[in-house]
Amino acid sequence: MASRRGRWSELLAATFVTVAIAVPVLVASAFVETYVTPDLIRALVAA
Repeated sequence: MASRRGRWSELLAATFVTVAIAVPVLVASAFVETYVTPDLIRALVAA
């Protein structure tokens, strides 16, 4: 909708906000997958 009205600056700002939110979430999920999940799986298998 914003592109039809020529409000490209709003789209660019929304893109930056989305990326600013997505990057920390991606890093956190990678941390969980790397360090937490293997221990959780080992604990569940051992139980």
